[in-house]
Amino acid sequence: MKVTLITRALLLLCISNLAFTGWHVFSKLRKRLGKRQGYSYVGSDYPSELPIRPLPLVEIQLQESVQLPLVGQGADEAWMTLTTYPPGKGWVRLGPDRRLFAVVMFHQLHCLRMIQRAFVNKTDPIAGPHHVQHCLNYLRQHFLCEAADDLEEGDFMTRDYERDRMGSTLVCEDWTKVYEFAEKNFEEWKAWASERGICTIADGEWGDGICR
Repeated sequence: MKVTLITRALLLLCISNLAFTGWHVFSKLRKRLGKRQGYSYVGSDYPSELPIRPLPLVEIQLQESVQLPLVGQGADEAWMTLTTYPPGKGWVRLGPDRRLFAVVMFHQLHCLRMIQRAFVNKTDPIAGPHHVQHCLNYLRQHFLCEAADDLEEGDFMTRDYERDRMGSTLVCEDWTKVYEFAEKNFEEWKAWASERGICTIADGEWGDGICR
């Protein structure tokens, strides 16, 4: 009897998980593929992406860049640009009431910055173990979701990156369009907020635009 009850409970749990997953996937697909233009931005009624698609395609050649050294003179300032640009620091405000959203690309860049801070300073009060653990998991799951299937020649573990500094050429969506949208959105938000006496100051490297 006990085994039967456990089996039924597990079966019910599996069915519930499948139903929830199916609903979530269907909801995401409907948002991505549907032709709907208007959203209320209340609850879950908002688009899954910025309204800038389709993005143009661009090429980028992978390389061992010296622009972002892990440590050394100017390293911290260089890495800080990942989280201080564009204005608004990765947040956008959409809909009639300017609902706040984070853009995934900027969240990912923020996580790279936090990992770099943790490398440099093990006692960093912001880039602590829990924050870094979140970032590692966040990036891992996004890498899996992207499922990049580009092919790289040979064994990357045996490559001399000091000598062979240039890698594959990738075809990507134009990330500069995301920056442009975020920058324009922040300027529009400032104008909207100014008319209503709302503060638009964003604290720190990942501020949320709320006065402190």
